Amino acid sequence: MSVAYFLFDFSWCLYFKTEAPIMLVHHFISILGLGMTVFRGIYGTEMSATLLGTEFTNPMLQFRWFLRETGNYETIIGEINDVLFMTCFGVLRIGIGSYLLYCYLNHPRPDLYGRIGGVSIYLIGWAFWISIVKFAFKKYGSDHKRGRKNKAKIIVENCDGNGKITEVNGNANKIKQN
Repeated sequence: MSVAYFLFDFSWCLYFKTEAPIMLVHHFISILGLGMTVFRGIYGTEMSATLLGTEFTNPMLQFRWFLRETGNYETIIGEINDVLFMTCFGVLRIGIGSYLLYCYLNHPRPDLYGRIGGVSIYLIGWAFWISIVKFAFKKYGSDHKRGRKNKAKIIVENCDGNGKITEVNGNANKIKQN
């Protein structure tokens, strides 16, 4: 079933050109790993653990997309979702994933293909993690925090009490508050 999901999602991403190259590599390596598990009849436990760790945060990514599409991303729910996503990703893929990869590579049983696959998906996880950390610094960095506090102050000072901003930066426009 997981192979079918990755094949569909990979095809979708290629056809609609919706994802960055690193996501395409992630899908391709996942398809190869799952395919090898099915055809060789080995690595089942390792692939199950990898899928759990790598796809655990996927619902949070999908929820983020829905929040953006409905105009609700810039809410407390969006903030909670982002922080939860970053925390889970860091703990599962970087923290626990590092330990599991270390144990796997030090075990005598895995062959070269298993080791290459494990290291490959782990390195992709690190590439994602670097992007997430950059996003976090951009979103929660000191300059951005200052800007968010100023924006909140403007909203509070210029709110008419009915959820509408009556004035923003001197402009007397009625803007619906999100």
